[in-house]
Amino acid sequence: LGEPSRRLLAVACRLLGRYPFQHLRLVLLPQAFGCLGLANPNVVYLSPSLLTDSPCTLLRLAHEISHAWFGLHIGARIWTEEWLSEGFATYCEERIYALSREMDGVDETTLRELSDIRLRLKLNVLAGEVEHTDSNLQVLMPEPGGRDTVVNALNSVKQFSQVHYIKGFLLLRHMAQKIGVHQFDVFLGRLTEKFGGTNITSVDVLEFFFDYAPQLRSEDFCPAQLTATWLQCPGIPEHSHLLMADDQNARVRRVNTELGSLLEMVSTPGSHSKEHHFTGGAADNSTALSCPEACLLLSKLVAADVKSFKTCCMRNIRSTFGLPGNCAEVRHVWCELVVQHRCQAFYSDVSTFLTEDQVSTISYHFLYL
Repeated sequence: LGEPSRRLLAVACRLLGRYPFQHLRLVLLPQAFGCLGLANPNVVYLSPSLLTDSPCTLLRLAHEISHAWFGLHIGARIWTEEWLSEGFATYCEERIYALSREMDGVDETTLRELSDIRLRLKLNVLAGEVEHTDSNLQVLMPEPGGRDTVVNALNSVKQFSQVHYIKGFLLLRHMAQKIGVHQFDVFLGRLTEKFGGTNITSVDVLEFFFDYAPQLRSEDFCPAQLTATWLQCPGIPEHSHLLMADDQNARVRRVNTELGSLLEMVSTPGSHSKEHHFTGGAADNSTALSCPEACLLLSKLVAADVKSFKTCCMRNIRSTFGLPGNCAEVRHVWCELVVQHRCQAFYSDVSTFLTEDQVSTISYHFLYL
């Protein structure tokens, strides 16, 4: 991980400004470590689940590196506004990863399509949280008067919540869409320069953004509107779906084609034992789905209106995705499918995942729902 981390740190400095600490060390912890990564001044602790060549590893590294600026160098003045750390780090991980891959010569279309798929996966997770958590866990900004209160400290569900990560990311992506991604990159650098070494509030961020881009301020796009619709409102923000790319995403179309093929295999008598082969070619002319594509396809199978997958069908799906040898994120969604359909033949995969992988704490929560 040494060379990738050096590359990502260099890109992060280009985006966010001078690295605020003396050095960056990566420390690999035992499997008992309960999350993928944990950022501290000068050191990032990592789960052994990241020892793969999957893009998920680079994204997680970028996320933890981003915390040097958002979470450590700049903190949240109000306890419950943790989106100022996690939302910014989630947004920056995408930008740092994209800029790094551009340096490797990856074309813009590929990066945009894969980023769009990861956005869809985030929205799926957020939808699950909205369905299974209380509304007070779904807001990013406390009501006036609750500024100095520690909220939900004893709520066991809170530690699994991804709301501050995802809704914060969605808000920043919405703002970037309004001003343009590259101009928003400049804004991020100005923000860290202005507030580095201090604790801030959501109001500070929004006011600074509209001071930076006053031409965008309107009745429908201003600090008050963003606060009401994104920060203080539970649930999924109304216009989140507009952040996704349209149907021109060839990789999403390919996933939907493969989904139809798999569902046809499930519904056709006698076809369960036939080995499934992907019909569409990826943009790089390979037949294997990328990690985000595989996660999206498996998540669509989880959501599909199918009463039960037979064991032979599940075995076919398992073989199709190269499980259990695929990346941990794919194994996570596979385990959801196994649990959903009570497929005892593959409970060992779930057991292995829960004991050997730390994809995120949310994994354990949803597998036990």
